[in-house]
Amino acid sequence: DGVSVRKTAQALKLRTDASTRFEQILSPEMAAIGMRELVDLIKEIAGGEVEGFVDEYHRKQKNAAVLTTSKQINHILGTDINEDKISDTFTRLGFPFDIKSSVFVITPTFERLDIAIPEDLAEEVGRIIGYEKIPGIELPSLDSAVDKPQINENFYTAEHVREKLISMGYSEVYTSVFSDKGERRVANKVGGERPFLRSNLLDGLKEAVERNVFNKDVLGIKEVKLFEIGTIWDAGMEEVVVGIAGENEEASQLPLSKYRDEISEIKKFEDYPASSTKRYKSFSRFPFIVRDIALWVAGTTAAEDVEKVIKQNAGDFLVRIELFDRFEKNSKVSLAFRLVFQSFDKTLTDKEVNLLMENLYVAAKKKGWDVR
Repeated sequence: DGVSVRKTAQALKLRTDASTRFEQILSPEMAAIGMRELVDLIKEIAGGEVEGFVDEYHRKQKNAAVLTTSKQINHILGTDINEDKISDTFTRLGFPFDIKSSVFVITPTFERLDIAIPEDLAEEVGRIIGYEKIPGIELPSLDSAVDKPQINENFYTAEHVREKLISMGYSEVYTSVFSDKGERRVANKVGGERPFLRSNLLDGLKEAVERNVFNKDVLGIKEVKLFEIGTIWDAGMEEVVVGIAGENEEASQLPLSKYRDEISEIKKFEDYPASSTKRYKSFSRFPFIVRDIALWVAGTTAAEDVEKVIKQNAGDFLVRIELFDRFEKNSKVSLAFRLVFQSFDKTLTDKEVNLLMENLYVAAKKKGWDVR
């Protein structure tokens, strides 16, 4: 009983290869085959004779026939496969079948309990023929207003709010929907912690702010400002809300529906050109190291030129550089840069970063710049 096996494994928190296997639909007919193989092996190795079998088989497996047509299979796959080729596929799969008035009547083999509906048969045909051989079909364009789908107001409002907050310097986060406290307890909780569905976004946002305050240098931001658009379960209701929080502001939240009043007109999606901007950049899970370097350069030297020299000599571990201070004195300019070093493969040591800084000092002296 696959359901019983799964529930027992969950209750005991014991996941094994065997439990995963027996959670699936397995044919009881396989027991007899396994028994025959075992008996033959015992006779071959240890000798002896078989005196008989005891067979307890209360609910015999029934192999129900599945009906389909070549037209239905082609409709599911988006192909134009003739009936003979489909027949050949079922033969190669070992499925006994008859054709009655262009209808395939297929009886799957006893071990293929996963074949129960026409879509299962279509999947097998596609797998044997090769999905890579199925031609792609371009979807028709939506030219008329009648053909255009109705805009989901919740989705549009969320996108509008998201873009607005990002333009104001906020970063989006996704926090856990589970909480230490709340109204709704999870029946099958994940692990032993946070057994409730969250009743607000504020707790998760505050935790996220506290964690990310220490990452400002590597993120290249001066202030941590976060927001989340997510679902909460409170007062017996499920609701989508917008929450914001920052290191210099109180966390707050409002229902997403409150923002609809600010949108006077829901425009068509095609009014917005597709963005070519890369919005995601992979980040390292290893710690970063921050170093500052201040240089006296000639007053005519551009900060961009100094930054270029630093990038050329700081090595591959330099992930961010920022000019944070500048002042002039006696026809010279002092430029102070903050450098962030980080590896994607390991934790950097102070010794490694110090060597990189020494390379920078040497390069600066070659340019005639003084290190402060």
